[in-house]
Amino acid sequence: FGSPGSYLDLDGAFEAGSVEVDAGATMIVDLPIATWSGGSVARDPFSGYALVDQNGLLEIHADWEVADGTNFGLVNLQGGQLTVNRAQDFWVMGGTLQMHRIGTDGAEVSGDDVEIGDGSGTGDAQVQVTGTGRSYIIPPVTFKSDTAVTISSGAELDLDGAVTFQGGSYTGNGVLDPGPSNAVNADTTIDVAIVDLDAGDWTLNDDSLTLNVDRIDMNDNVFNNKLITISDFGKLT
Repeated sequence: FGSPGSYLDLDGAFEAGSVEVDAGATMIVDLPIATWSGGSVARDPFSGYALVDQNGLLEIHADWEVADGTNFGLVNLQGGQLTVNRAQDFWVMGGTLQMHRIGTDGAEVSGDDVEIGDGSGTGDAQVQVTGTGRSYIIPPVTFKSDTAVTISSGAELDLDGAVTFQGGSYTGNGVLDPGPSNAVNADTTIDVAIVDLDAGDWTLNDDSLTLNVDRIDMNDNVFNNKLITISDFGKLT
């Protein structure tokens, strides 16, 4: 809907509005997301609160970014799904992403490539995974240096696309299920209960991957059928 030149200020004029998608409902945003600033339309990182309840869907067909910093945005997937399409190559999740599985419905992010964080600051791009069972990030994902992923006991974060680690922190008593291909492009430490290391291949590009984990496999604690490539000064510990 909307005439040519229309846009949607998703978090409102005061940058603190909220969006709620009820259980089983669908909300599709098919307008540019922007705001009115200084007498013209300007890009508008989301600084509000978005809640998607169980089996609900928030689908965005626009260039979108969730703000970090003091006025950070919060996206809460309570067994719901967030899909972002038609972004410019990728979209940025810079604030807080809460992923909670309810019953048989895992929280899910799908659509275009996503970058967690923007590489500035420390720990201000948070992914908080809770509930019992798997929640999913389906597209290729890059974890920037300001990423802070926390996976609670009983929860699992399943990464289905190619993964790039550029530092950040990964903690908690849950399970990290990496992607089919995983590149480590900056020193990265993973400190969770279980990393399913042979979920995919790994490439350490002159950087170190440190695993402070209880187990490296979901089943037999044996790494098999996958490849770890360590280039030049890369290191696995």
